[in-house]
Amino acid sequence: MNNFVGATALTVSLSYILKKVPNRSNFKRVYVIPLICLLVTKYVVGDFDLGYVWTFSDVFFVLYVLTVSYLVIKL
Repeated sequence: MNNFVGATALTVSLSYILKKVPNRSNFKRVYVIPLICLLVTKYVVGDFDLGYVWTFSDVFFVLYVLTVSYLVIKL
């Protein structure tokens, strides 16, 4: 449960901060910011389970972080 709260807090705050940075690339912000948030959150907080084998929990983590970040950008 602690990783869930940490992942949510980091994703929301990082999405909001990256949304304020001017975009000078050819990529849309709705694609790049969720990917950056996913990678940083995976590196800093980790995912919801232990081990190096991909499970349903890992798929849920990826979809959750991408969805939360996308919603923060759009709202």
